[in-house]
Order: sequence, then C-alpha cells, then structure tokens
Amino acid sequence: MSARGRKITVRPEDPAHPVTVVQVPRTIEMYNVTSEELDGIGSASAALNFGIFTLCVGVLVSLIITLTTVDLETRPFAAYVAAAIVTTVLSIYFGSRSAVDWRERNARIRRITERRG
Repeated sequence: MSARGRKITVRPEDPAHPVTVVQVPRTIEMYNVTSEELDGIGSASAALNFGIFTLCVGVLVSLIITLTTVDLETRPFAAYVAAAIVTTVLSIYFGSRSAVDWRERNARIRRITERRG
C-alpha cells in the first residue's frame, strides 16, 4: 500500500515495460439543486454572450490590422472605420453581458455550495 492509495501492478504481455496503476482516494461532494438553479448555472445565454464577444474581438482586431496596414481609398476606408466602430460597441456590450453572466453564475454556485443539508 502506498502513501497516496492502493498500488496495483499490472502485468502486461511485454514484461520489459511494466505498468503500475495507483488508485488515489478522493471525496465527491453532492448538492441538491432545483431545476431553476441548474438552468441558471448552465444558461445558454451566457455561452452565447461570450461566444459573440470573442467573435467581435477577433473581427475588431482584423479590422484594425487592415486599417493600419492597407492603403484604402476613401469609400472603403470609411466602411472599415464604420465596421470597426460597430464592432467595438458590440464587443463592449457582449463583453459586459458575459462578465455579468459569469458573476451571476459564480454567485449561484457559491449559494448552492454554502448551504449544507
């Protein structure tokens, strides 16, 4: 028996390469939750907000790189600037919604794990 758990030696077909499996005991805590609490933790809107935020940031970086490295005529330049402004606003909006969702989810999890019984 090892200090971390039970030690099991497996004898493979090739004795030159023995395999040792160490079982480490652990504790699993289970909490009773309502369906509303579970829905709040696994909300699809939180994932959607974060996904759109990361998409907008990627598009914004692409637009900024294009604006700073490519010589554009006036009309396409204006379109790229407008797209960069819109993407900046969307990034801020969805980023803030994602942060709010993250804090709410963590608060729900904390409330669930703090109550005992």
